[in-house]
Amino acid sequence: MIESTIPLAKILTTQVITHTSHVKIVRAPAGIDLSKLGITHDIYKEVKMDQISAGDGLGRITELINGPPLYRTWVKIVAYGFASAFVGPFAFGTRFIDMPICFCLGVMIGILQTFVASRFISFSKIFEVIAPMLTAFLARAFGSIQPQGLFCYSGIAQSAIVFVLPGYILVCGALELQAKNLVAGSVRMFQAIMYSPFGTTLGSALYALVDKNATNQPTCNGSVSDYHRLWIVPIFSLCLVVVFQAHYRQAPAMIIIASIGYLVNYSASSSFVIATIGNLYSRIGHGLAFTAVLPAVLVLVPSGLAAQGGLLSGLHEAQSIVKNSTTLTVSDSIFSISDTNMLYFVFQMIKVSIGITVGLFLSAVFIYPIPWKRSIWNF
Repeated sequence: MIESTIPLAKILTTQVITHTSHVKIVRAPAGIDLSKLGITHDIYKEVKMDQISAGDGLGRITELINGPPLYRTWVKIVAYGFASAFVGPFAFGTRFIDMPICFCLGVMIGILQTFVASRFISFSKIFEVIAPMLTAFLARAFGSIQPQGLFCYSGIAQSAIVFVLPGYILVCGALELQAKNLVAGSVRMFQAIMYSPFGTTLGSALYALVDKNATNQPTCNGSVSDYHRLWIVPIFSLCLVVVFQAHYRQAPAMIIIASIGYLVNYSASSSFVIATIGNLYSRIGHGLAFTAVLPAVLVLVPSGLAAQGGLLSGLHEAQSIVKNSTTLTVSDSIFSISDTNMLYFVFQMIKVSIGITVGLFLSAVFIYPIPWKRSIWNF
């Protein structure tokens, strides 16, 4: 308290100290827990409808955050392996003989992402490069086993990194843009578009230095029939349920929407269909549309993203390093230089991003032509 005396007046002034420039950075481990997300949404609705007080809701959220995950860590890691094994046949053309290798590489990626990337910040920043590099190196090693063609190198390399592909970032970016959060949405969409297959390129080139007889086949010989894909997609969706810690009550809607989205088989149309069903599920069943739609979008991303550009560029770079050549002759390739392949990959990513975003926007307009107070995407 500061006292100052002025003629005919006595003024008492209080010195107030503010911390307007005091900034705290809070770091939280990245991850998706759809079961806790659904419970948080229920708590939000109860507080909003005055069924419980804000203090009680805050206490329940604190208990929820400190609570254990729905599935144990080893179950989640095994689900990583099965997801990598079952995504290959319908997305990347692998065969049944390739599935055990995809499973092992998927478990390796799950261990790295669960135990290493989540605990070491420095490693998490380069995880998107290290993971494809390791899988591409090992996949090309298996693909080079004689006789060549016994294992599908390109399909194995792509299937193992299915959780590295920016499907979740695409969903969040599209929803941010829909909510008029242009800065956050644009940053997420740009990050998804600029996802680079540099790790796959590096892994392929490194193995070519070790083995001069490394395989150069960018495509798989033969693939499973469409009949088998009808039951493979639901199993892959079930693996996503476990990886994303979704409750068993959320699983039926997630699996059905993901399967329907794959049957439509086009990015814009598929995203419109799954978003429409998700909105109806939220409006009629009073569930959370985000949790129901997320696995379906992650089915669309590997299906709509032709990652052959990155793999072909990896083969080209490997051949250039070993043989000092500047061209790579591949019968099924329409590209001759790696820069063109990289550019093609970016164009494919842009096409998938725009297709998913437009589909989500059209669905919101179709289901909610008149703005409501409650948005189905808000928690």
